[in-house]
Amino acid sequence: MSSSSIEELNSQLHKELVAHYIVRSCLNCENFDKRKEQCDLAPGQRPPAEILVYGCIKWEMLIPF
Repeated sequence: MSSSSIEELNSQLHKELVAHYIVRSCLNCENFDKRKEQCDLAPGQRPPAEILVYGCIKWEMLIPF
């Protein structure tokens, strides 16, 4: 398997883990405005990279309705 194939699989896996709330991230947090790429808990601010990836202590699951 080529390194580009492994990278693509890693990317797909990470996206699936975030989508299914296995990994906490700003992307699956109720408080994150994806359109503005800002946290509603800190209006006008974009979270630091580490918080975007790993989430924070105020992370809340998106409610699907």
